[in-house]
Amino acid sequence: MSTLQETLARLAVLIPETGHSREETLNTAALARDTADPEEIVESLLNGQSIAEADIDQRVTRRVKALFLARIAETGHSRTRLYNEAAAHLQISSEWARLLLNGEKTPNIKLLGGLETFFGRRSGFFQCTAADALNYALQPVLNTLDAGTSDPMTELMNRFNLVAVARRGKPATHQQETMMSQFITAILESDPEADK
Repeated sequence: MSTLQETLARLAVLIPETGHSREETLNTAALARDTADPEEIVESLLNGQSIAEADIDQRVTRRVKALFLARIAETGHSRTRLYNEAAAHLQISSEWARLLLNGEKTPNIKLLGGLETFFGRRSGFFQCTAADALNYALQPVLNTLDAGTSDPMTELMNRFNLVAVARRGKPATHQQETMMSQFITAILESDPEADK
């Protein structure tokens, strides 16, 4: 995956092509919900500013609490009900679930995996930096904009900084270009060490 700076640079090119504004395409509040980071942090990162990262324990507890509060707002369930649901899911006491969900205690690695599942988040979500979380949250936006603006081979060349892709014979159809792009992407993203 590209870095946040690369993603933002690509978005800066693509957003004007859509005719939409940056503000309506990059909804700070929605991105803050997706990352479970405060809007101020998301806004600073979107503006290309660097931020002082919280230590990993602070990031984890802040994100767990943010997702817990968002779940309350989204479902209308009581705190007690969510403590009990989390406790059952994580196989811990309701009291321990309360401490975790309120950000008062830092979960161990086993519980982090359970919390990622409980909140429907990807592996590593709670530990990643704010920049990485935002970059991950921006990928669907980037992919949507990319899909509407470029052909698959151009996207492939931009993504991997390729100078050229040699094609011989008659011009490829859009479907063939898409298939070639997927094939080349799979090769370039594969780990040669894992194949040994």
